[in-house]
Amino acid sequence: MYTSSGLAYYRHSDWLGSSRFASTPSRTKYFDVAYAPYGEDYADSGTVDLNFTGQNQDTVSGMYDFMYREYHANSGRWIQPDPAGPAAANLGNPQTWNRYAYVGNIPLTAVDPLGLFTHWSDVFGTARMGGIDPLRDPGGAWLADQLQQFMADAGLLSPMQQGFGTYLGSIYGSGKVRFNDGGWQAYTPYPDWTSDNGFTIHTGNGRWVSMPGMPTAASNGNFSWYGILSWINKGLDYLKTHPVTISVNEILAGQITYQASTKTICGNVGLGASVPPTKAVTVGILNEGDMGKWTDVVGSWGYSFGANLFLGYQGSFNSSGKVGGPTVSGIGLSGSYTYGGCTTVP
Repeated sequence: MYTSSGLAYYRHSDWLGSSRFASTPSRTKYFDVAYAPYGEDYADSGTVDLNFTGQNQDTVSGMYDFMYREYHANSGRWIQPDPAGPAAANLGNPQTWNRYAYVGNIPLTAVDPLGLFTHWSDVFGTARMGGIDPLRDPGGAWLADQLQQFMADAGLLSPMQQGFGTYLGSIYGSGKVRFNDGGWQAYTPYPDWTSDNGFTIHTGNGRWVSMPGMPTAASNGNFSWYGILSWINKGLDYLKTHPVTISVNEILAGQITYQASTKTICGNVGLGASVPPTKAVTVGILNEGDMGKWTDVVGSWGYSFGANLFLGYQGSFNSSGKVGGPTVSGIGLSGSYTYGGCTTVP
């Protein structure tokens, strides 16, 4: 371990990764400690340096900082529930029903460096039994299913996935981990192989390989069903945070606009026209312009226009500003002058 003055001491870990003893470069004791099964420390001596399963103690005594949650050793529980919500529970394993439980209540054989896994067969639950690299652990098949569900729920750019990518980078090195074709990959160098004739087959190069236990099972060549599902999920998340519009322009014009994240709904009625006159329903999303005032734009007197070749654009404007976005409709042009109002729904 290093300080601003340089190398200060070495940590000596047990099978769970907990630092039981720390020594200085001059071979003297820096800190000596014992841990009860759930991380309660006792028999301390020396300069305090508590580190349970590789995680440092917080500034608050008895608390340990994990990537996604904080753990209270004296209680033997997380202080936040599992972020997976009800999906964390496995009906076949009652230990998972408590979302505050630590590693399924088997702390002598399991670790959870992220704070996301609950069952003994999680890859991180048995990582220390499988070697330094937890991705090579036999629990990888279970983790693959869990990661697919997590990724579907959170999306690749979520804090959870970014944190997991950072964790993998700490194992394989900076710039040597990527998400591709629906799964995580690592850049693995070829070994230097030499034949009996004395020539080298591979030196210095490598290749991107899918990591064991990562969600690539749905991939088929360059095609990934899971990749498609991930993009669909991102699209649904985007629709939740942006106003979606459904409008009709045939002499009488009407429009309904709804934003799911704020539960705001707006309705407009007025006069309109379309060319050709058979053009009827238009569905779109508002994602540009004065989005901070979109309810003022569509919730009062204002003008709207649209142009479509199946895919097109629709905009609305009044004295409060202007908003617009892509649409799906029949081929044609439309315009309207309407009055509306907005409200929130339960």
